[in-house]
Amino acid sequence: IQQCLGDIGTFERCCPQRQRFFHGRAIRIQQPPEPTNIIWENQDVPFKWRLLRKSVINLIFVLIVIISFVLVYAANFGAKTNMKSNNQLLGTESCDPVVTQKSAAAGDKPYLCYISNATEWSDAYLATNATKDEIGCWCGTMGYHKIMNNPGLITGVCSEWLTAIAKGAGIAALATSIVVIINMSVKSLLLWLAEEEKPLSESELNSSKMTKIWALQTLNTGFVIFCVNFHPPPGMPFGFIFLGEYSDSVRGWYAVVGAAVLSNMLANAVVPGSTALVGMLVNKLSRSKSTKKQKHQIQLLRLYQNPPFDISAKFAQLMTTVFVTMTYSAGMPLLYLFAAGYMLFTYWCDKTELLWGTKRPPAIDTTMALDSSQYMLYSVALHCAFGIWMLGQPCTFPSNPVGGSLGSFSSSAMTKASAASGTGGGVENTLGARLTKESTWMIFSLLLVCIGLWCIWTVLWILGGTVGELFGCIRICLCSQSNRNRVMPSDHVALLVWDKAKLKIEAICPPASYKISEHPSFRSVQRAFSRTSTWTSKSPQPSANATPEPPEPATSSVEESPVKSGSEKALPVEKDVAVGFLGALKEEYVDKVKTAVGNFFDTASMSGADQEKLNPFEDTVRNCGSPEDATKAIKDIASKWGVVVPS
Repeated sequence: IQQCLGDIGTFERCCPQRQRFFHGRAIRIQQPPEPTNIIWENQDVPFKWRLLRKSVINLIFVLIVIISFVLVYAANFGAKTNMKSNNQLLGTESCDPVVTQKSAAAGDKPYLCYISNATEWSDAYLATNATKDEIGCWCGTMGYHKIMNNPGLITGVCSEWLTAIAKGAGIAALATSIVVIINMSVKSLLLWLAEEEKPLSESELNSSKMTKIWALQTLNTGFVIFCVNFHPPPGMPFGFIFLGEYSDSVRGWYAVVGAAVLSNMLANAVVPGSTALVGMLVNKLSRSKSTKKQKHQIQLLRLYQNPPFDISAKFAQLMTTVFVTMTYSAGMPLLYLFAAGYMLFTYWCDKTELLWGTKRPPAIDTTMALDSSQYMLYSVALHCAFGIWMLGQPCTFPSNPVGGSLGSFSSSAMTKASAASGTGGGVENTLGARLTKESTWMIFSLLLVCIGLWCIWTVLWILGGTVGELFGCIRICLCSQSNRNRVMPSDHVALLVWDKAKLKIEAICPPASYKISEHPSFRSVQRAFSRTSTWTSKSPQPSANATPEPPEPATSSVEESPVKSGSEKALPVEKDVAVGFLGALKEEYVDKVKTAVGNFFDTASMSGADQEKLNPFEDTVRNCGSPEDATKAIKDIASKWGVVVPS
């Protein structure tokens, strides 16, 4: 293939010669996928039909994402509604939740828990005159550490408050479980939709599965809880969707949103790997209990056949972990620990599942790995944006403005902006102030670099796909013939002859043929690929312990071989063909040379009728449990035919 690509060359791919045309169309040559990577069932689906199916399925996918978002949103909103708000206020507008401030300004007069008041209450006041809200405010101000180290508070003043907190934690855990269940349920539907796109290769199918599952799980795991608790600024489009009370990453935001994200990621670190191990255990128990109940060999094969290794779901789960961790880790570094735990636990679970719980995966290419690595580059920009938003909050992460010449430039720019807007002072929590803090200016610089690189990449991608190709063809056409160097393989693989290369491929990554009959998934129906094969219910089925009788001749227009006399009367085919067939059986089932029988059929140029006559004898040898039994079965066949097995 490399030599073919080199012979055609870049010039002839741009300006092909007439002899390179086929039925008036230029020949297009590209690197083919591996034989096991091809989905043969979809090869006859026309391109326009696949494009239409893909468009419709993408619309269905968007609808599923919206429905899933609504379900997860409802679950988190219901959990939030049944949990009592426990915000401790500092009395500063930029540090307190928005809804609490608006409710107080509107005259609703809700109870407002100010930390400055709660720290002045005495034990006697709390025991005699304090209300439930005041006790909850005081306990929340004290914090969990002080309360858990004081048994008197646990059983005394703060007992009801701790009960309410435990109830809220249980509701939050239930909401997290609902998110996990929705993700697992919708994932099965998305896998089916990806298969209905009728992709041509396993790599294309896995890439489609990965993208859909990743988009859905990332949205449900990391961003729905953010939307539930977000309060939009005035005039924001679709602001009615956001019913939360946090417009900024204040202290209370971490107790509500941050805790929910951490619990989701903790479940994400354990559930996928544990599910795989539980599935392996269930399969093992099912085999031990159901083996004797199976009535046919096909049922036993299905029972003991391992499921495929779902590498697309593994990639999607990894990308979800990376995106959610990168998004919130600037303000919640504990996510790095959860992500590391997920990768360690998942590595060993996937390794165990791949080696002992699934069948051998196909030889896929790097499409999925390249797509995932490109998607994960965008997580850097998300990390920078959320890092500025979280680390720039003046109450949660106090930080000084940048100093030196950079600080002077920043201060001058902010002063001019303040004067132009007529706000005077009080710009500590503006966007400009957040971008120029000591804790955020480097993150902002990295964000600008990412945006710049993305713009350059987009321009080059547009030009490279349009003007770049045109310029490349013009340059090649204007160059002299001597400069049209063709790329030729120079490594030792190019010097390897096919007979030797085939053996290495069969030993390392079989099969070495693009024949559909050699595909592992179609081995059980190999006889159906014979041109003259006939499938009838009357064909004899040999037992595993006895040499089969010669079957009745299949209906065919091919002239039958003459029947021999004497010791050769039992031969179903010509003597030299029968001896060669026995030698091929010995090579494949005793010496373990793969596809030896199939290669013999190809080289012997046998008719379909003759192959049908020999297939039952091959089935007998194939069903032997060991090479010794196979040797005995081959000798029995040779004795019945009156020939000698070749050494």
